[in-house]
Amino acid sequence: MQIMNFDRQVKNVVSFLNASNVIKDFPDSVFITDLDGYVTEANAKAKEVFGISDGIPYVKIDNYIKDAMNLVASSIRKKKAVIGTGYLKDKDFYIELNASRTEKNYYISVRNATHYTSETELKDKINRFNGEKNIMLSKLESELISPLDSILGFSKGMIDGLGGELSDKQLKYIKIINNSANDLHEFLKKFVEFSDAESSLYDPDFRQFDVISEIKEVLKQYEQNDIEINFEYDSVEKRAIYTDLKIIKTALKNILDVSFSTVESGLVSVIAAPPDEEMSLTYGLSEDKKYISIIIKDSGKGFEGAALKTICDPYLQLDKNRKDILQSFKLGSASIMIKRAKGYFDISSEVMNGTVYTIVLPIEKGKNE
Repeated sequence: MQIMNFDRQVKNVVSFLNASNVIKDFPDSVFITDLDGYVTEANAKAKEVFGISDGIPYVKIDNYIKDAMNLVASSIRKKKAVIGTGYLKDKDFYIELNASRTEKNYYISVRNATHYTSETELKDKINRFNGEKNIMLSKLESELISPLDSILGFSKGMIDGLGGELSDKQLKYIKIINNSANDLHEFLKKFVEFSDAESSLYDPDFRQFDVISEIKEVLKQYEQNDIEINFEYDSVEKRAIYTDLKIIKTALKNILDVSFSTVESGLVSVIAAPPDEEMSLTYGLSEDKKYISIIIKDSGKGFEGAALKTICDPYLQLDKNRKDILQSFKLGSASIMIKRAKGYFDISSEVMNGTVYTIVLPIEKGKNE
C-alpha cells in the first residue's frame, strides 16, 4: 500500500471540512489564509466574532488580529497557543491563537480569552498592589506602633499610681484604655510583621545555630501557662543548622501562640527529629540533602476543614472576627517565613482533636559537617 504524502492528506482534510461545513460550525473562530496573510476563508464563528460580512473581503488577517502573522509564526514555532489582541469595531479583546501551516496556507484557530486574561491581569495587579502596600507598611512600622507604645506606657503608669491617685471610675476607664491599646498593639504588630514578611524588603540573614537550644529558648516564654509542654529531640544527631535564625524563632513563636490559644487544658508537644519516609515523599525531599523536622502537636479545639484551607491567608479573613484575623496573620507570616528559610510548612487539624503543625528545614552540607 502506497503512503499518501502529507500535502495530499491536508488537501483531503480541507476538502472534507469545506464539503461537510464542519469548518463553519467549529466552536472557535477559524481562518484560512495564504502565506502572505490574506484571508481566503473564515467560519461562521469568525464572521460573528470579528464582524466579517458573508462575502469575505481580500484583506490581511492583521485587520482582525493585532500583529497576527507574528503570532502565527510564534504559535507554529512553539507548537502551542499564544495570547494576542483581536479587533472588533472600536473594542479590543484578548484572544488565544493556535496556528499550523501547509505548503500554501495557514490554518488559524482563535478563541476569546478575555475573561481568563483579564482575571490573570487583575490578579497580577492585585499582587503588585499588595507588594507595594506591604513595602509602605514595613517602612511605616514605627509610625504605626510608636503612638500606641506611648499610650500603653502612660496608661500603665497611671494604673500604677505614678500620676497621682485615681478614683475607682477613673481607674476602670484607664484599665479599659490600656487593655484596648494592648489588643491593638498586638494586632498592628502582627499586621506589620505579615506585611514585612510578604514585602520584597525582607533580606534573610542565614547563619549557623543550634536549633534545639533556640527551640528551648522560645518554649521558655510559655512556661507560665497551665498547659504541659513536652519537648522531644533525642533522635536529632545534627543540632546545628544553617538558615535565618530570626525567621525560625518568629515562626515558632507565632505557631505556638496560635496553638496555646486553642488549648484550654492539656498538652502541647514539640518533636524535633529527622523527617520520616512519608514526609520525604510528601515534600519531595532530596536524597542527597539532610533535613530536620519540627512537629508541634496540641490537644486543642482544632480547625474546621474550610477554615483550615484559608487560615494562612489574612486576605480571606476580612469577614471574620479579630481573633481569626490575628491567627491568620501569625500563621500566614510563619508560612511565608519558613518558605524564605528554604523550608516546608504544613497544617493538619480536626475539630476537637487538635492540630499538627509540621516544619521541615534543610541542613546544608558543607556548613555543618
